[in-house]
Amino acid sequence: AIAVAMPDSDLRTFLIVFSACAFQAFTVAGWNVTSLLSSENFPTQIRSTGLGICISSGRIASMIAQIVNSALIDNPVRLLLVSSFFLFIGAVAPSWLPSDMSRAPLCDSIGTPEASTRGIRLVSTSRRTTREEQAPN
Repeated sequence: AIAVAMPDSDLRTFLIVFSACAFQAFTVAGWNVTSLLSSENFPTQIRSTGLGICISSGRIASMIAQIVNSALIDNPVRLLLVSSFFLFIGAVAPSWLPSDMSRAPLCDSIGTPEASTRGIRLVSTSRRTTREEQAPN
């Protein structure tokens, strides 16, 4: 806003370009974080499918948004109200997400087959090292 009110100068041009670059950097970082956190909400077995559904529904919604924008372009107040409503829904929606899964043990079913009386079952091949098992420094 400050750069737009300034008279034409090299500083104004620099501020406009810098602001556009900063906006783009934060937008890309936001999308990357959103993709990362979205994938962590799904169990390992369906993580790719869940993230694919989330990303594709977002792309479909962005196509629908362009149609809505073109229909409401002549009425900016209604366009802003519709946009504000969906932004509000997007801000409230994370409250329905499951609790944070950080520091929780993973329940993966990837492992080595182990013979049992009922057939083959998968067991985890990973082994956590405790402080007592670590070599002293």
